[in-house]
Amino acid sequence: VIEAVPEIMGLKQNVFAELEKLCPERTILASNTSTLSLTEIAAKVSRKERFVGLHFFNPAHVMKLVEVIYDDNTSSSTIGTMMEFSVLIGKVPIKVKNGPGFAVNRVLIPYMNEAVLALMEGEGTMEEIDEAMTDFGMPMGPFTLWDMVGLDVGLHASTTLEEAYGARTPVPELLKHLVGKKMFGRKNGAGFYDYSSGEKTPSKEVEKFLKRWWKNNPQSDLAFSPDRLLAVQIREALYILDDGFASA
Repeated sequence: VIEAVPEIMGLKQNVFAELEKLCPERTILASNTSTLSLTEIAAKVSRKERFVGLHFFNPAHVMKLVEVIYDDNTSSSTIGTMMEFSVLIGKVPIKVKNGPGFAVNRVLIPYMNEAVLALMEGEGTMEEIDEAMTDFGMPMGPFTLWDMVGLDVGLHASTTLEEAYGARTPVPELLKHLVGKKMFGRKNGAGFYDYSSGEKTPSKEVEKFLKRWWKNNPQSDLAFSPDRLLAVQIREALYILDDGFASA
C-alpha cells in the first residue's frame, strides 16, 4: 500500500496506524513522503520491518526516478522487494537511508535556492539564469521549476533542510516573501513568474522585492555562471556519500 496524503506528520501516522489494522501481516506499507522522517512516520506502526519510503517524483507517471527509503528497522527483504517493484512498473530506483531531504531533495532544493540567492545578489535576471541553465542542459530553468513544484511545497522542504544543515542550506528571503503573499507558482497563477495573462512574464512582486532588497544589500559585480548552481549539487552529493545515506 502506497500512501500519498499531504505532508502532515499526524495525518500520515494515523493513516498507517489504520492501515496496519486493515491489512494482512505480509503487506508492505510505503510512504510517498518527500521530506518527513520515515522513522517518525512509522512511530505508530508495530511491524516496522515492513515499513518503507517509496518517493515518486512529479509528474509521477512520467518521471522514472523513485527513491526507496529505509531506516534501521526496515528489513532487507522489504527493501529488495521495493527495488524489484519499482523496476517492474518501469521506474529507476535508488536506495537511500532515511535522513533530511533523502538524496534527491538534498541535492535539488539547495540548487534551486542557490538560483534565488544569485538573483537576490544581482548576478542575473530570472530569465538570464533560467536560460543559462537550459543552455547548460537542464530540462528547465530553476525559477520555472520552482513555479512547477510549488513555492509552498518548496518552502516546506527548504525549511527542513535549513533546520538540519544550517547556514549551508539557507532559505532565501525572497522565497519566504512570495509564499507569504500566497504566490505558490503555476497552481495559483503567480510565483516567480506571473501566468494570469496566459503568458509567462516575470512577477512584478519579485521586481518590487529586489528593489527594496538592493537598498540594504549591495549587488554583486559577478555575472551569473551555471558553475555556481552545479557546485552546490556536487557539494551535497559528496556529503550524502560521506554521511553514508547512498552509494556513489
